[in-house]
Amino acid sequence: MSILFLISCKKETIIEREIKSIPINIVEFQNIDTTFESGKIIGLKLHRTNQEYIEIVFYKSGKKKSIHRILNGQCHGNYFDWFENGQVKWKRSYINGNIVGFNNEYDEKGRLKQSSTEKPNSWKTFTYHDNNKLKCIRTDKSFTEFYSNGQIKCNYKIKDNNQFVQYNNQNGTLVFDGIYDSETNTISNQFGNYTGKILTTFEDGKISNQEEFLNGYANNLQHTYYPDGQSKFIGSFNNGKRVGIQKYYYENGKLNYFDDYDNNIHKRWTETGELER
Repeated sequence: MSILFLISCKKETIIEREIKSIPINIVEFQNIDTTFESGKIIGLKLHRTNQEYIEIVFYKSGKKKSIHRILNGQCHGNYFDWFENGQVKWKRSYINGNIVGFNNEYDEKGRLKQSSTEKPNSWKTFTYHDNNKLKCIRTDKSFTEFYSNGQIKCNYKIKDNNQFVQYNNQNGTLVFDGIYDSETNTISNQFGNYTGKILTTFEDGKISNQEEFLNGYANNLQHTYYPDGQSKFIGSFNNGKRVGIQKYYYENGKLNYFDDYDNNIHKRWTETGELER
């Protein structure tokens, strides 16, 4: 039995199969450095020249995790990160260490979560999505959050050095119209610094968001909900500052963020309940 026959009959490993799915040509590289953990390959560094290499990182299962290119000590080219199920997690493009062009993040089902476009000497534009529906748009001059039906929930916009703010119900009715002062972190209306509640609702009348203000500062409880009544965010403020415990939830009810501002404890979980940090 020939050696060639033995090689051709050898079962392809998961890593070999994953490398084939990545748009690179192994023969283009001068040498390859391999990183092992517990006897398993978790990383490859493919050197094209002394100044350029591509790094591929793998999950312990052998599935691809990320691919990065370094040129002259800087991030350069298209970068990709994957979930272990093979779905793209994050893709973006660099030129000499700076993100330019696309910058997109996805959830484990392949749905767009966040995207941005970045061009030299121009404002950055970020868009965020939930279940492929536009959630909000943020630029250097504005922030707009949307309901699932496309109606504007709240809108912050800079014009003539003033930052205008509006809150709306899901049916489009205006709830609050005022000015936000970024230097003092306060909001005001025609009567001066605002004291009271801002309450917005979904089309069925359920509460969408409730906030309290005292002399223009966010104060006491803030509570945001999903359309089915599940909590989305709950936390407290004191004179505009976050205090105590604040929690963000996924739509499935699982905890996303946990922040304890009194004890400087911050944790984050995936949508499936795995602790990230």
